Amino acid sequence: MREAWTFGKNKSALISLTALLVGGGCLVTDSALAGTQGQSSVTKKSDGTEIVKNANGSSVETRADGTKIVRNADKSSVETRKNGTQIVTNPDGSSIEVLPNGTKIVRNADGSSMEMRKDHTTIVKNADGSGEDTLPDGTTITRNRDGSSVEKKKDGTVIVVNSDHSSEQINPDGSKNITNADGSKAFIKGRSK
Repeated sequence: MREAWTFGKNKSALISLTALLVGGGCLVTDSALAGTQGQSSVTKKSDGTEIVKNANGSSVETRADGTKIVRNADKSSVETRKNGTQIVTNPDGSSIEVLPNGTKIVRNADGSSMEMRKDHTTIVKNADGSGEDTLPDGTTITRNRDGSSVEKKKDGTVIVVNSDHSSEQINPDGSKNITNADGSKAFIKGRSK
């Protein structure tokens, strides 16, 4: 069934739509903009999504689940989800995501990112796959591109994991626990007390 509507904020900004009603949804098949103020088009999808597109290239998308996405003409956007998550995206593709638990995730256009959690955990991922995590107790874990890592604990323990999955734990007393790639293990005594 085809229906047509005309609406607008004032007489100089009328919008005329011709729509095809399909199974409880609305598919806009034709829209005509009139006037110079507030020109926009509205599309309602069968899944409950409503998209309002403005003449300046901006739009507002409201989804059935409560998610609202405001897209600006400069290609930046703000997405607010029902659970409180908010994502601000810049024209270059970089973004900041704030989760309801206070976690903030900054994503750069080059693919690198930094996640900052409420407990003061920080996770840095570089574009090349390397990165560094800092845990609330002061432990740092440096991850390399080849899969190797170095973990430094507050008590002075250092754990080195190589790309072949062999590892060496250097304890504060200088002793070492070594695990070879084949699974064999060795222990080297540290300084005596």
